[in-house]
Amino acid sequence: AELATFKKGIKRDAALYPVIKQDIEWDTWNRSIVSIARAQAVENVLDSTFKPILQEEVLLFEEKQKFMYSVFERTMQTDKGKAIVRSHEKTFDAQMVYKEMYDYCVSSTKALLNSTTLLSCITSARLGDGSWKSGASKFILHWEEQVRQYEKLLPNDHFPEKGKLIMLQNAVHAIQELRQVQTQAAQ
Repeated sequence: AELATFKKGIKRDAALYPVIKQDIEWDTWNRSIVSIARAQAVENVLDSTFKPILQEEVLLFEEKQKFMYSVFERTMQTDKGKAIVRSHEKTFDAQMVYKEMYDYCVSSTKALLNSTTLLSCITSARLGDGSWKSGASKFILHWEEQVRQYEKLLPNDHFPEKGKLIMLQNAVHAIQELRQVQTQAAQ
């Protein structure tokens, strides 16, 4: 019953899933993949702990795996992504493809290097030094995004809220108007 409902239910469209061409795009790509997979009822393929038990669940999961493997085959265009997809071409194990890509992007030495780059950006970015051309509000949003990505990569290494405020204050200190807002906010 569930298998038939799945096959006739929500229209699954692999073309809706975005392509990842560089490892640096992981965070944005992953957020989209998870969101679309949930909307298309295939999100358990992205859960490495999910294991179907009943025969009907196994058959349903196999269908979901087939679909998500085709998604990954089309969307994972990084060197590592292509290699991971190819390594599972005989089994079409989309669950393992996603887990390996996730581990590579979040837990690997490369991910650690990315976190170091993010940390450097967070702690050394300065508005008003001439390097940022897009305005103060975009700078602040960009800085907050770097913090979010850093904390997502290293979930046990979050900055205290007061520390984030101090770093952001330092980053925008050169802009007189923002310095005044900071002083008023602190009072």
